[in-house]
Amino acid sequence: MTTNNMTAAPLAATAISTPVALAADNRVAQKFAADRLAYFGAGNAEAILAQYAEDATVITQMGVLHSRDEIKGMIDGIIAEFARPGVTFNLLSQNAEGDVVSFIWTAETGVNAYDLGAETYVLKDSLAQYQTFAAKVTPR
Repeated sequence: MTTNNMTAAPLAATAISTPVALAADNRVAQKFAADRLAYFGAGNAEAILAQYAEDATVITQMGVLHSRDEIKGMIDGIIAEFARPGVTFNLLSQNAEGDVVSFIWTAETGVNAYDLGAETYVLKDSLAQYQTFAAKVTPR
């Protein structure tokens, strides 16, 4: 486990590095994870959305999203919130095994404190087919 502390204001100025080297047989998952962090750090909603299969499913504590069309609103909202000045993002853990990628993190934005965020992606043909997202969020 490694920790990356960073300030994202704006996201485009934030560099997010991959904290751990993973086994060579996990190259697809490694690339997905590295790209995901880079796109997030750059505030690139289009590139993030392109990482999902057309018929992807995202399961969150607020409900289930189906397809890129439904997922787009979630991604746009996340990018808008995290692009504000003064945002901090702390990557606690990143793992990739086979076709599964996970991130555990904390963050603070002008809108919310994320005491803990956890994301898991199940890949198919290099794209996220399924994602789960859960967070302990305290509005500010």
